Amino acid sequence: MKKILTFTLLICSLSAFAQSYRVSVETFVSNKLEDKFSFTLNEGETQEKGFDGKLFAKRYRANGYPHSALAEKKKLEREEKMAQKVQAMKPQERVKSMLEKARKALDIAETRLTTANGAKETAEQKLKELEDLDALATRGSPSFASAYADYLKRNGLTEADAKVEKLYRKRPRDTGDVDEIELGSYCKIKLIKSADKKIKVSMDYAYSRIMSYFYSDGNNNGNTITKHPITERFEKLDVKDLVLTVGKSYCYQFTRLSPEKARSLSEAMAQSGIFAGDGGSKPTDPIVKEAKELDAEGDFKDIKRKYASDSGKVVRVVISVRFDNKSKECTCEKTRCIFYFVNACVYQLFFQNKNMKIKLLFAFLSTLLFVVGCSTKSGNDKAIYPIGAVLPLTGDCAKASQEIINGMKVACDEINARGGISGINVKLVVKDSRSTDTTLLETFDSMRRHGVKVFNLGFGKETIFTKKLVSSCEDVFVNYMCSYPPITVDMPNSTRIFINGAQVGDIMASAVKRADDSTIQIVSMNVDDFFGKADGDYLAFNLKLPKTKFYRDVFGAGEKNFTIFGEQIMRLYAEYVFYVGYGSELQAFTDSLIKAGYQNTIVANCGLIDDNFKVSEKIKLLKVEPLFAQGKINNSVSKKFVASYKSMFGAEPTWKSAYGYDSIMLLASAVEKSRFIPSKMRGYFTNLKYEGAVGKLEFDRTADSISELSLVKK
Repeated sequence: MKKILTFTLLICSLSAFAQSYRVSVETFVSNKLEDKFSFTLNEGETQEKGFDGKLFAKRYRANGYPHSALAEKKKLEREEKMAQKVQAMKPQERVKSMLEKARKALDIAETRLTTANGAKETAEQKLKELEDLDALATRGSPSFASAYADYLKRNGLTEADAKVEKLYRKRPRDTGDVDEIELGSYCKIKLIKSADKKIKVSMDYAYSRIMSYFYSDGNNNGNTITKHPITERFEKLDVKDLVLTVGKSYCYQFTRLSPEKARSLSEAMAQSGIFAGDGGSKPTDPIVKEAKELDAEGDFKDIKRKYASDSGKVVRVVISVRFDNKSKECTCEKTRCIFYFVNACVYQLFFQNKNMKIKLLFAFLSTLLFVVGCSTKSGNDKAIYPIGAVLPLTGDCAKASQEIINGMKVACDEINARGGISGINVKLVVKDSRSTDTTLLETFDSMRRHGVKVFNLGFGKETIFTKKLVSSCEDVFVNYMCSYPPITVDMPNSTRIFINGAQVGDIMASAVKRADDSTIQIVSMNVDDFFGKADGDYLAFNLKLPKTKFYRDVFGAGEKNFTIFGEQIMRLYAEYVFYVGYGSELQAFTDSLIKAGYQNTIVANCGLIDDNFKVSEKIKLLKVEPLFAQGKINNSVSKKFVASYKSMFGAEPTWKSAYGYDSIMLLASAVEKSRFIPSKMRGYFTNLKYEGAVGKLEFDRTADSISELSLVKK
């Protein structure tokens, strides 16, 4: 019996050492750190980080842009499988397939015809107005001056409009030169096997950066200059069985392209891919470069020492590993103490069994003292556990913030009514993220010093600027209530319980109907700020597919005059126009397009500001909305929330209120499960499936979530 109990306790104590690893990858160009990211890996797990692409263009759930060569290979494989599938079809099945394609082609042709007819009607109307004006002028009618002034005002041709258009035409245009270049780092790592301080991994790595620019004649007349970016690209693909050691850094060193060899565009293009060992730009057609004199791999310290004078001529990729047990070293000190203590108890209780009652009492008291001594100082030593909400209480988004706060209040009352978090009541601490008295970082730091360890932050650009500070604070946990696609990337102490801009982009892009042999014309407009660019970049990534003519522009937040934009869009014969904004601009945006003669589809994102207006029958307006806003969520949690909200505020809750409610309910559960330790809360959200007031929420491995959303015809 003694042996069985001893063995059981030993196994339990050893189980505390179940280990995950933090793998960090740093890229140094000429001895300067240019890129850094990290993965948390368990044995058998694979993680991938895509190319950065444009600054904010992150693929859904932070996967980034795919490796273009690998994607091309997969595309060829899919096309081959499709060809085989078509070959195997019966004649009747092939006819049905071709019939479906023909119907899609007809739909697109009819859409284009509608666009052309709209432009024709607008042109005919203007022609008639101008003929009437000409007749008045010819007769010398005194009413000509007022009629002419009305025409200019109605068509945006006043002196003020001319000034706006002049400024508009001076704006720098996105030529797309850089858009098509993969920038930043790509990495895919699989942890094959782990054994205490050593792990074995497989890896694909690439890094691409702009080195300089080449200028050439832009056309055959020689009267323009075109700017071409020259890129450096370093790759280490298909690495097998790489052994890494905790506490030691492994390095791949690449020889950089010399400026002398990048003087001409042709030379630069021929040499812009630099590889160590084997690898290449395309898996299907590998390019093998001869080894350069400075290419090397091995222990980072050895390479630095050996090539000390050559650091400016190389790129170094440094891979480091550490244990990921929420401490800086091998295991947390607390776990070590548990291990030694349990084993000491085993020895005392079962091998030194004299005066057993005293021994048992000693073990009980020691355990109690140990738990009290090792406990983390947190909100549970107070009668109240504060949860912060830092939202814009002033400005255009103030109403949305208040709706979220109201939902949070309902949740706090419900939690406290059932006994709080482990007997401790919850208190909501609300602050203005756009206060004129203090900055957001000052507000955050002040709340943190006063005991707030769990935060809800939203919605503006200032929220994103807290990422660097917040990620370094192991004593806090943050729910980012914003749409910025990669918000939880490299943020081990965060989650998102809110609308995900990447998911919204996926849904918006699904509105486009494509036929295999037709080119689609698309215009995308986004608000000209941090979030508009980020969400617009992801949407553009989804829309810029083959056989697509894609045009993009920006507008100011709260813009009401879209006359110039409407005319430009009509000249492009756009079949789809996409709007990414806060919602307050949508009516003016739509009205301007209708006035310009647009009669096709407008697709809008889920804006924070609800601007309900009557939509003209001349266009088709599709908008992304949560199913809660559509009245389609009827689970018991949602019904209870709606009833409580009506009772407390005397009004119907909005979808923002539902997210506020779910945020507090989920964060409270995470606090309780993690025993009031913020650094452990992320684990609660990882791969969680939750049915709340707003509907179903699904979280991925980065604690990012997707919601129940769909396109609605307005």
